[in-house]
Amino acid sequence: MTDSPDMETYPDTPGGRLLAAAAEMVAIERGERAPAVERVYDGPVLIEVRERGETTWRLADVCLEVDPADSHAVRDGLRQSQEGMAALLGVSVATVRNWDQGRRAPRGPASQLLRVAARHPGALLDLDRRSATA
Repeated sequence: MTDSPDMETYPDTPGGRLLAAAAEMVAIERGERAPAVERVYDGPVLIEVRERGETTWRLADVCLEVDPADSHAVRDGLRQSQEGMAALLGVSVATVRNWDQGRRAPRGPASQLLRVAARHPGALLDLDRRSATA
């Protein structure tokens, strides 16, 4: 299960793996061992994970519990700056700023994209990743 020699003392059975996991948990709690995966930030959409010394982001398996019309709440849930949100939606930074400050409301395709982002945040972020590699 792990590289630690003390974990090899348990048989490779469901019960043995459970005992090994419990022993590993005790060692982590005592500070004798570092966790293999550590959640650094556990947000509504993104989870920052430190795994084997590397920090990465993963999508949480949830949808945002916000009103899709509240662009600021959607942006916060996605942990995007105004610039990042503007790039994701294909609008200007000034437009996002106006939405955040309540001077304007999202309309048309941008409004629909915000609804998608609130219900399926991974879809919008996945599109952004794909366009970066294309």
